[in-house]
Amino acid sequence: MSDSEPEFLSRLDSARILADMFANTPDLYFFVKDRDFLFTMCNHALLNKLGVAREADIIGTSDYSIFERTMADKYREEDRAVFRRQRAITNRIWLVPNASGVMEWYLSSKFPLFDHDGKLVGLAGLMRDCRQSGSLLGPYRQMAGAIDFVSEHYHEPISVGQLAELTHLSVSQFERSFKKLFKITPLKYVNQLRLDAASRMLIEGVETIATIAHEVGYYDHSYFTKQFKAAKGMTPDAYRRNTFDRLGRAER
Repeated sequence: MSDSEPEFLSRLDSARILADMFANTPDLYFFVKDRDFLFTMCNHALLNKLGVAREADIIGTSDYSIFERTMADKYREEDRAVFRRQRAITNRIWLVPNASGVMEWYLSSKFPLFDHDGKLVGLAGLMRDCRQSGSLLGPYRQMAGAIDFVSEHYHEPISVGQLAELTHLSVSQFERSFKKLFKITPLKYVNQLRLDAASRMLIEGVETIATIAHEVGYYDHSYFTKQFKAAKGMTPDAYRRNTFDRLGRAER
Protein backbone atom coordinates (compact mmCIF):
# COMPACT_ATOMS: atom_id res chain seq x y z
CA MET A 1 0.00 0.00 0.00
CA SER A 2 1.38 3.42 -0.92
CA ASP A 3 1.74 6.25 1.60
CA SER A 4 -0.87 8.25 -0.29
CA GLU A 5 -3.69 5.76 0.24
CA PRO A 6 -6.34 6.65 2.82
CA GLU A 7 -5.78 5.24 6.29
CA PHE A 8 -9.09 3.39 6.39
CA LEU A 9 -8.13 1.23 3.40
CA SER A 10 -5.24 -0.24 5.38
CA ARG A 11 -7.89 -1.81 7.64
CA LEU A 12 -9.97 -3.26 4.81
CA ASP A 13 -8.59 -6.54 3.57
CA SER A 14 -11.53 -6.96 1.20
CA ALA A 15 -10.99 -3.58 -0.47
CA ARG A 16 -7.28 -4.27 -0.87
CA ILE A 17 -7.88 -7.69 -2.41
CA LEU A 18 -10.51 -6.31 -4.78
CA ALA A 19 -8.29 -3.42 -5.77
CA ASP A 20 -5.41 -5.76 -6.61
CA MET A 21 -7.73 -8.10 -8.49
CA PHE A 22 -9.23 -5.38 -10.70
CA ALA A 23 -6.17 -3.12 -11.00
CA ASN A 24 -5.53 -3.96 -14.65
CA THR A 25 -8.69 -5.75 -15.74
CA PRO A 26 -9.77 -4.00 -18.97
CA ASP A 27 -13.49 -4.80 -18.91
CA LEU A 28 -14.22 -4.33 -15.20
CA TYR A 29 -14.41 -0.87 -13.68
CA PHE A 30 -13.68 -0.63 -9.95
CA PHE A 31 -13.74 2.25 -7.46
CA VAL A 32 -13.87 2.90 -3.72
CA LYS A 33 -15.49 5.87 -1.94
CA ASP A 34 -15.30 6.94 1.70
CA ARG A 35 -18.22 7.98 3.93
CA ASP A 36 -17.99 11.52 2.49
CA PHE A 37 -18.66 10.10 -1.00
CA LEU A 38 -15.11 10.96 -2.13
CA PHE A 39 -13.15 8.63 -4.39
CA THR A 40 -10.26 6.92 -2.62
CA MET A 41 -9.36 4.31 -5.22
CA CYS A 42 -10.01 3.73 -8.92
CA ASN A 43 -8.62 1.10 -11.28
CA HIS A 44 -6.90 1.90 -14.57
CA ALA A 45 -9.81 0.73 -16.72
CA LEU A 46 -12.18 3.25 -15.13
CA LEU A 47 -9.62 6.05 -15.32
CA ASN A 48 -9.23 5.42 -19.04
CA LYS A 49 -12.99 5.24 -19.57
CA LEU A 50 -13.49 8.61 -17.85
CA GLY A 51 -10.51 10.20 -19.61
CA VAL A 52 -8.62 10.82 -16.36
CA ALA A 53 -4.84 10.71 -16.72
CA ARG A 54 -3.81 9.70 -13.19
CA GLU A 55 -5.48 8.14 -10.19
CA ALA A 56 -4.26 11.14 -8.17
CA ASP A 57 -6.48 13.37 -10.33
CA ILE A 58 -9.64 11.65 -9.11
CA ILE A 59 -8.72 10.81 -5.50
CA GLY A 60 -10.48 13.16 -3.11
CA THR A 61 -13.07 14.28 -5.68
CA SER A 62 -16.73 13.34 -5.89
CA ASP A 63 -19.14 12.47 -8.69
CA TYR A 64 -19.98 16.17 -8.90
CA SER A 65 -16.44 16.89 -10.10
CA ILE A 66 -16.78 14.39 -12.94
CA PHE A 67 -20.40 14.16 -14.03
CA GLU A 68 -23.24 16.51 -14.84
CA ARG A 69 -25.24 17.49 -11.74
CA THR A 70 -28.40 15.53 -12.58
CA MET A 71 -26.42 12.32 -13.04
CA ALA A 72 -24.26 12.96 -9.98
CA ASP A 73 -27.42 13.41 -7.92
CA LYS A 74 -28.58 9.93 -8.94
CA TYR A 75 -25.22 8.31 -8.16
CA ARG A 76 -25.18 10.05 -4.77
CA GLU A 77 -28.71 8.86 -4.02
CA GLU A 78 -27.67 5.25 -4.59
CA ASP A 79 -24.53 5.69 -2.46
CA ARG A 80 -26.69 7.00 0.39
CA ALA A 81 -28.94 3.94 0.05
CA VAL A 82 -25.93 1.63 0.43
CA PHE A 83 -24.82 3.48 3.57
CA ARG A 84 -28.32 3.67 5.01
CA ARG A 85 -29.13 -0.02 4.48
CA GLN A 86 -25.57 -1.25 5.01
CA ARG A 87 -26.28 -3.81 2.32
CA ALA A 88 -25.08 -4.26 -1.24
CA ILE A 89 -27.08 -2.97 -4.20
CA THR A 90 -26.36 -5.28 -7.12
CA ASN A 91 -26.97 -5.54 -10.84
CA ARG A 92 -28.36 -2.08 -11.46
CA ILE A 93 -28.26 -0.67 -14.97
CA TRP A 94 -26.61 2.75 -15.22
CA LEU A 95 -25.87 5.08 -18.09
CA VAL A 96 -22.41 6.61 -17.64
CA PRO A 97 -20.70 9.04 -20.05
CA ASN A 98 -17.29 8.06 -21.36
CA ALA A 99 -14.42 10.49 -21.97
CA SER A 100 -16.11 11.68 -25.18
CA GLY A 101 -19.42 12.22 -23.41
CA VAL A 102 -21.16 9.32 -25.15
CA MET A 103 -23.55 7.52 -22.81
CA GLU A 104 -22.73 3.85 -22.30
CA TRP A 105 -24.63 1.09 -20.47
CA TYR A 106 -23.13 -0.52 -17.38
CA LEU A 107 -24.24 -3.24 -15.00
CA SER A 108 -23.31 -1.81 -11.62
CA SER A 109 -23.03 -3.16 -8.08
CA LYS A 110 -22.05 -1.34 -4.88
CA PHE A 111 -20.95 -2.96 -1.63
CA PRO A 112 -20.61 -1.42 1.84
CA LEU A 113 -17.15 -1.60 3.37
CA PHE A 114 -16.51 -2.13 7.07
CA ASP A 115 -13.36 -1.95 9.14
CA HIS A 116 -12.25 -4.74 11.48
CA ASP A 117 -14.45 -3.31 14.23
CA GLY A 118 -17.54 -3.52 12.05
CA LYS A 119 -17.75 0.23 11.47
CA LEU A 120 -19.07 1.36 8.07
CA VAL A 121 -16.28 3.32 6.39
CA GLY A 122 -17.13 3.46 2.70
CA LEU A 123 -18.27 1.52 -0.33
CA ALA A 124 -16.77 -0.33 -3.28
CA GLY A 125 -18.30 -0.16 -6.74
CA LEU A 126 -17.91 -2.53 -9.65
CA MET A 127 -19.22 -1.90 -13.17
CA ARG A 128 -19.24 -4.00 -16.33
CA ASP A 129 -19.94 -2.77 -19.85
CA CYS A 130 -23.34 -4.19 -20.77
CA ARG A 131 -22.60 -4.24 -24.47
CA GLN A 132 -19.46 -6.32 -24.02
CA SER A 133 -20.95 -8.69 -21.46
CA GLY A 134 -24.38 -9.07 -23.08
CA SER A 135 -25.97 -8.33 -19.71
CA LEU A 136 -28.45 -5.58 -20.62
CA LEU A 137 -31.67 -6.34 -18.74
CA GLY A 138 -35.11 -6.59 -20.35
CA PRO A 139 -36.73 -3.16 -19.82
CA TYR A 140 -33.46 -1.38 -20.52
CA ARG A 141 -32.80 -3.46 -23.62
CA GLN A 142 -36.02 -2.13 -25.10
CA MET A 143 -34.76 1.44 -24.58
CA ALA A 144 -31.24 0.79 -25.89
CA GLY A 145 -32.01 1.81 -29.48
CA ALA A 146 -33.47 5.15 -28.37
CA ILE A 147 -30.59 5.88 -26.01
CA ASP A 148 -28.00 5.02 -28.65
CA PHE A 149 -29.81 7.20 -31.18
CA VAL A 150 -29.77 10.19 -28.83
CA SER A 151 -26.06 9.67 -28.08
CA GLU A 152 -25.25 9.78 -31.80
CA HIS A 153 -27.76 12.44 -32.93
CA TYR A 154 -28.28 14.78 -29.95
CA HIS A 155 -27.09 17.72 -32.08
CA GLU A 156 -29.99 17.16 -34.52
CA PRO A 157 -33.71 17.82 -34.04
CA ILE A 158 -35.17 14.85 -32.12
CA SER A 159 -38.82 14.18 -31.36
CA VAL A 160 -40.33 11.83 -28.82
CA GLY A 161 -42.16 10.20 -31.71
CA GLN A 162 -38.86 9.27 -33.38
CA LEU A 163 -37.56 7.68 -30.20
CA ALA A 164 -40.82 5.83 -29.55
CA GLU A 165 -40.63 4.25 -33.02
CA LEU A 166 -37.18 2.87 -32.21
CA THR A 167 -38.61 1.05 -29.20
CA HIS A 168 -41.78 -0.14 -30.98
CA LEU A 169 -43.91 1.60 -28.35
CA SER A 170 -46.57 4.27 -28.62
CA VAL A 171 -45.47 7.77 -27.64
CA SER A 172 -47.34 7.60 -24.33
CA GLN A 173 -45.99 4.12 -23.50
CA PHE A 174 -42.46 5.21 -24.38
CA GLU A 175 -42.62 8.35 -22.26
CA ARG A 176 -43.95 6.44 -19.25
CA SER A 177 -41.39 3.64 -19.56
CA PHE A 178 -38.47 6.01 -20.14
CA LYS A 179 -39.31 8.16 -17.12
CA LYS A 180 -39.84 5.10 -14.92
CA LEU A 181 -36.44 3.68 -15.82
CA PHE A 182 -34.34 6.84 -15.92
CA LYS A 183 -36.27 9.24 -13.65
CA ILE A 184 -36.23 11.88 -16.38
CA THR A 185 -38.37 12.62 -19.44
CA PRO A 186 -36.97 11.78 -22.91
CA LEU A 187 -36.70 15.43 -23.98
CA LYS A 188 -34.99 16.43 -20.72
CA TYR A 189 -32.52 13.63 -21.33
CA VAL A 190 -31.80 14.95 -24.83
CA ASN A 191 -31.32 18.41 -23.35
CA GLN A 192 -28.98 17.01 -20.71
CA LEU A 193 -26.72 15.40 -23.33
CA ARG A 194 -26.63 18.61 -25.35
CA LEU A 195 -25.61 20.66 -22.32
CA ASP A 196 -22.96 18.11 -21.31
CA ALA A 197 -21.52 18.28 -24.82
CA ALA A 198 -21.57 22.08 -24.68
CA SER A 199 -19.72 21.99 -21.34
CA ARG A 200 -16.92 19.94 -22.87
CA MET A 201 -16.67 22.24 -25.89
CA LEU A 202 -16.52 25.31 -23.68
CA ILE A 203 -13.53 23.85 -21.86
CA GLU A 204 -11.71 22.13 -24.71
CA GLY A 205 -12.24 24.53 -27.60
CA VAL A 206 -12.19 28.20 -28.53
CA GLU A 207 -15.46 28.37 -30.46
CA THR A 208 -17.87 31.19 -29.68
CA ILE A 209 -20.87 30.55 -27.45
CA ALA A 210 -23.18 30.96 -30.45
CA THR A 211 -21.19 28.39 -32.47
CA ILE A 212 -21.24 25.88 -29.62
CA ALA A 213 -24.96 26.37 -29.13
CA HIS A 214 -25.59 25.59 -32.79
CA GLU A 215 -23.25 22.58 -32.86
CA VAL A 216 -24.98 20.86 -29.95
CA GLY A 217 -28.46 21.39 -31.37
CA TYR A 218 -29.69 24.79 -30.16
CA TYR A 219 -30.69 27.25 -32.84
CA ASP A 220 -31.46 30.10 -30.46
CA HIS A 221 -28.44 31.49 -28.61
CA SER A 222 -30.48 33.06 -25.82
CA TYR A 223 -32.48 29.87 -25.24
CA PHE A 224 -29.24 27.88 -25.02
CA THR A 225 -27.85 30.32 -22.44
CA LYS A 226 -31.06 30.09 -20.40
CA GLN A 227 -31.00 26.28 -20.44
CA PHE A 228 -27.29 26.14 -19.62
CA LYS A 229 -27.64 28.47 -16.65
CA ALA A 230 -30.60 26.51 -15.29
CA ALA A 231 -28.59 23.26 -15.41
CA LYS A 232 -25.11 24.47 -14.46
CA GLY A 233 -25.90 27.44 -12.25
CA MET A 234 -24.03 29.93 -14.43
CA THR A 235 -23.92 31.23 -17.99
CA PRO A 236 -21.77 29.45 -20.60
CA ASP A 237 -19.30 32.35 -20.60
CA ALA A 238 -18.98 32.28 -16.80
CA TYR A 239 -18.59 28.48 -16.89
CA ARG A 240 -15.69 28.79 -19.34
CA ARG A 241 -13.98 31.56 -17.31
CA ASN A 242 -14.38 29.72 -14.01
CA THR A 243 -12.99 26.49 -15.44
CA PHE A 244 -9.94 28.22 -16.86
CA ASP A 245 -9.41 30.04 -13.56
CA ARG A 246 -9.49 26.74 -11.65
CA LEU A 247 -7.09 25.11 -14.09
CA GLY A 248 -4.75 28.07 -13.82
CA ARG A 249 -4.69 27.90 -10.04
CA ALA A 250 -4.13 24.14 -10.13
CA GLU A 251 -1.14 24.54 -12.46
CA ARG A 252 0.38 27.09 -10.12
